[in-house]
Amino acid sequence: MQPHTIGLYIKHRRLELHHLQRTVAENLRVHIESLKNRERGVGLPSIRQMPRIIEFLGYDPELQPKTLAKRLAYARRRLGLTEKDLAEKLDVDPGTILRWEKGACVPPAKKLERARDWWPANQPAVASMDNEGSDRLRPV
Repeated sequence: MQPHTIGLYIKHRRLELHHLQRTVAENLRVHIESLKNRERGVGLPSIRQMPRIIEFLGYDPELQPKTLAKRLAYARRRLGLTEKDLAEKLDVDPGTILRWEKGACVPPAKKLERARDWWPANQPAVASMDNEGSDRLRPV
């Protein structure tokens, strides 16, 4: 059976590695009760925990989206950045990030280039970002 929540992916990997919950909680830098809750499907990990979870799993269980808006949110999540964190890095308002990720408007090419300058090369979602196919939306 394929896991369907991030907590079940963590549990599946933990059991595969024969690790105790305590060990995994320490590696993920979370309280053991938080890990137990995630494994039972209670609550979601914070965005800042996602890089460590992805590293522990050895992959990101979420498929890379196809649209620019979804790829931006996906890449931000992989890095554990909040909308506010990303807004600060790109020198925009957090509301602008929200509009980009909802597809209400597209980021200007200069902002995408700026993101590529500091975004890790191992983040394919950013490397493939462009405004292609989104000419019907106006840049912010």
